[in-house]
Amino acid sequence: MGFSNIFSYIKLRAVDAYNYCADGVWNDPSHSFGVKLIKTANLAVNSFLDKNIQKQASALTYSTILAIVPALAMLFAIAKGFGFQNIMQSEIFRYFPSQSTAIQKVLSFVDSYLTHASEGLFVGIGLIFLLWTLISLMMSVEDSFNRIWSIRQGRSFYRKVTDYTAIFLVLPILIVCEGGITIFMATIGEKSEVFSPLITKLLDFGPILLTWLIFAGAFALVPYTRVRFKFALISGFISGTAFQILQWLFVSGQMYVSKYNAIYGSFAFIPLFLIWLQLTWVITLTGAMLTYTAQSVFSFNFQSNINKISNKYYTHVTVVIMSLIVKRFCTGDRPYSAAEIASSHELPHSLVIKSLNSLTEIGYLNTVEEEEDNDSRYQPAFDINKMTVTAIIEALNSHGDSFFLKSFDTEFNELFNKIESIYDSHPESDILIKDL
Repeated sequence: MGFSNIFSYIKLRAVDAYNYCADGVWNDPSHSFGVKLIKTANLAVNSFLDKNIQKQASALTYSTILAIVPALAMLFAIAKGFGFQNIMQSEIFRYFPSQSTAIQKVLSFVDSYLTHASEGLFVGIGLIFLLWTLISLMMSVEDSFNRIWSIRQGRSFYRKVTDYTAIFLVLPILIVCEGGITIFMATIGEKSEVFSPLITKLLDFGPILLTWLIFAGAFALVPYTRVRFKFALISGFISGTAFQILQWLFVSGQMYVSKYNAIYGSFAFIPLFLIWLQLTWVITLTGAMLTYTAQSVFSFNFQSNINKISNKYYTHVTVVIMSLIVKRFCTGDRPYSAAEIASSHELPHSLVIKSLNSLTEIGYLNTVEEEEDNDSRYQPAFDINKMTVTAIIEALNSHGDSFFLKSFDTEFNELFNKIESIYDSHPESDILIKDL
């Protein structure tokens, strides 16, 4: 075999491998570790480059800018009540070393905010505005996570208010406790020459470990569905590490932005802070996608086929899914969740979700919320003795807006009626399109 033949063979195999990793892997039903790893890596890259992820990150960046001062104001107000505001401030600077200039500016706004918030009528109005700004940010984050998990219905408004308020009340206490432990460990290290190097390394590792846990907790708790913590922990490790690398890049790169400072002057920190914030949200949303992928990686099988699925085949799949839910209802067992239908019958999760959403929209299914696992389950919406195959197919075919183009509908009303009669009696009265 000549050199050119060897090169052609290697090139052909490389192209085949690329095509398999980029697209063909989703048509591979194998559950081997290698296939799962390729699918996870595929989704990680596509998620990071996904325009929707970028747009969501931009929207969350805007929401964060609006909420950052009220959020820090609440954290410092609670810390001040315990007398730990100095620890809180030092811990924030320690967590975000690359944004020390931005944090200094924000903290000056926080001091002004707290000063005015304690005066007269502004106390009540300011508190309401503060809480609503924070809750709105968390609602945006939950909506983004739910969109990644293909969840249409999130927490109730009451649950959102109570859960998010609890988070913002507990968070400063945890930060203060972590700061107290850091001071305690540092004191021990100063008194003990034996343990001092070890304690120093542990203190340096503390923020990294906390970053991993914060990301993992967000990936596990924010989506309104049941998330297996081991997958959230893996994604938390990846996202937390990426975030630490981002921090290092911004810290080490600040010496190279002198020209940037010459252009923007004292405002130079603003565009740099926005870039950092945007990239942080991209990392966060990519981590959420990785969690979803790791938990249900085989749900993306045949995704290209699903995107081009025929109406007839989609209708058949949807009717079968409806029959599974009705049979489960007849036996009196626990209602199906989307994940259970997908895993039990080896169906792509996205296709199951699409079918369930269609059945819910046409009024054939109701969702049952179960607080213990934050998972939506489905049961028939009315008497199953009145559900027929023909009725559900007609409901699916006719679902959506129609006859809203008034002038067009009026002009071709007679033709519409003829098409409808042909459709109802097909093939007896079928005619050529040119004869319409």
